[in-house]
Amino acid sequence: MWKVLYKAAALKSNPWVELENKLLATHSRRELTLEELYKVCAAVSGEMRLLFAVGLYCGLWLGDAVLLKWSNIDLKRGLVMTVPQKTARRPNGKVVRIPLHPTLLAMLTEARGNGDGDVMPELAELYQRDDTGLVKRIRTVFEGCG
Repeated sequence: MWKVLYKAAALKSNPWVELENKLLATHSRRELTLEELYKVCAAVSGEMRLLFAVGLYCGLWLGDAVLLKWSNIDLKRGLVMTVPQKTARRPNGKVVRIPLHPTLLAMLTEARGNGDGDVMPELAELYQRDDTGLVKRIRTVFEGCG
């Protein structure tokens, strides 16, 4: 902005020209090893196990995974069909079709008796009330597994 103003408004000087850019603090993540993945998956049960499986097999972001509805899942065709929250507000937000891995299909088929709304109603309620509470639970699982 100041470079443009310096030229356009014929300013005598740019007061910020001598300042150096602040270095960004970056955080990096790495992929889990197979051993770590097995350990984490073995450490969870119930809805949390289903949440981890949906994340693992579908690659959905946390909000999309935990707020998944039964209406987004076609068990007969083995598909998850959803519009990710990241693109849902765009006019061209497209439905993403994700084939279900046999392991996840079996887990969802077993859990299907839980109703017609949210796939994980307790976790969805927690996430909608306070998403940091769910993030803390997930972090606790990972920390517990080392």
